[in-house]
Parts: sequence; structure tokens; C-alpha cells
Amino acid sequence: MSQTAARLLGLLSLLTVPRTWSGTELADRLNVSSRTVRNDIGTLRDLGYPVEGTRGGEGGYRMGSGGSAVPPLLLNPDEAVAVAVGLHSGLSCIIGGMEETSAQALAKLEQILPASVRNRVKNLAHFIVPLASNHPMPLVDPNLLTLIIEYCHGHQRFRFTYRPEAGASADQGETSTSADQRDTLSSQGHRSEFEVEPYRLVNHQHRWFLLTFDPTEEAWAIFRVEHIVPKIPGGRRFEPRDLPAQEIALTSSAM
Repeated sequence: MSQTAARLLGLLSLLTVPRTWSGTELADRLNVSSRTVRNDIGTLRDLGYPVEGTRGGEGGYRMGSGGSAVPPLLLNPDEAVAVAVGLHSGLSCIIGGMEETSAQALAKLEQILPASVRNRVKNLAHFIVPLASNHPMPLVDPNLLTLIIEYCHGHQRFRFTYRPEAGASADQGETSTSADQRDTLSSQGHRSEFEVEPYRLVNHQHRWFLLTFDPTEEAWAIFRVEHIVPKIPGGRRFEPRDLPAQEIALTSSAM
């Protein structure tokens, strides 16, 4: 979090207390100048927070009517709309099964936005129309994506059972080592248990793929995530390899 955002959150926290704060009190609490407090008050007002100010010996700042119930959302109007567009896109999300979660998050966002911004966001539902795909979207557990990312980040081997669709060929096993090894699963027969070095998650045409290096085959391999059933715990840590960018790009184009 930036220093400015942290300071604004601190100021909001003080202003939600049902009392009037003098500019000097706020400056002392936040360890900033009175001028910075005035500027930050202006920023909060621009964001739609009803901060009231009074002059005189008993004057100061306090949150206006309804302001104490407003969570500290430090987004300017353009940022709020950008987030809403992303959430609305989630209603036809590339992560199957996240539609309901995206709708809930969008509804919560609309509730805490200033009125002027809320109207802009609500218009999205009327004028953005998701176009249905001709291909069924595979359901992928978001927790599985998070787990895989943790293994990638921690350079830890990923153990899993691979369960391709009945009658499907091993589209999991595009390798990047040579043109003669286009199908890893075919070269591995009916192998279904894997312990690989995970490197990247790739989204292509509403499907998630996991780019790995398979130490057993000494080859790069790509797995479709919806067919992966993870085994816990993972394997030992590994020393990351350089990604063969050119070969992987060629492989990705063949997905």
C-alpha cells in the first residue's frame, strides 16, 4: 500500500469516530502538517465521502450523514469503473464457476460507491453484453489455480493425478523439446500420476493450461488444469530452469 493510501485510510478511521476533530488534532494523530490534512480532506470529498467542516473555535471536521457506514474504498471514479468492468466480465468468466462470486462482488462494490459513480457502474449491466462461446467452458476450481501458483512461486514440485476426458487423446502433453515429441502422454503410455516442476499457468480460449518440466521424461509438458487432481503435500523444491521461450511459443500456438 502506498504512503498516501495508508494515510487516507488512517484519516478515514479517525473521521468515522462520532466526534468533531480539529485540523491540529488530525495532524498530530497522523504526524503530518495541517496543510496535508486539508489536502487529504479534499481528496476524500472528491472520492465521495461526506466530510463536513466547520470554522471557529469549536470547528473542525467530522463525517457527515451516512458517511460512518461507508467502508474505506480509496478508488477514484475511473478506477472504480475499471474494477466494475472487470467484475462484470467475470459474469462470463474465464474461470468457470466464478460467475456467482463475480456478481456478489459487483453488488457489494455498487453499494459502497458514491452515488455519481454508482450510476456509471449500474449502466454497465445494461450496455455490456457477454457473447456466449461456442465451446463449453470447463469448470476450474479457483483454489486449484491458487495452489498451482503457490507451487510455481515456491519452486516446489507439483504432484497430481491426471484424469483426461473419456476417449480424449493426451492434449495435455504438448512438449517443446522436439518435433518428434509432440505428445508427452502418448510417449508415456497410460501414465496418470505425475510429479513435475510447475512454471506458468496459461489461459487460452477459455481453458487453463499448466506449463511444466517433467523430470521423468526430461521434457517440457503442458497439462489442462481441469483434468488435474492435486496430491498434498507437494514434492521437494527444485532449481528453476530457463524457459525455452521460442519452443513454448510454438507449442502454445498448437493448443
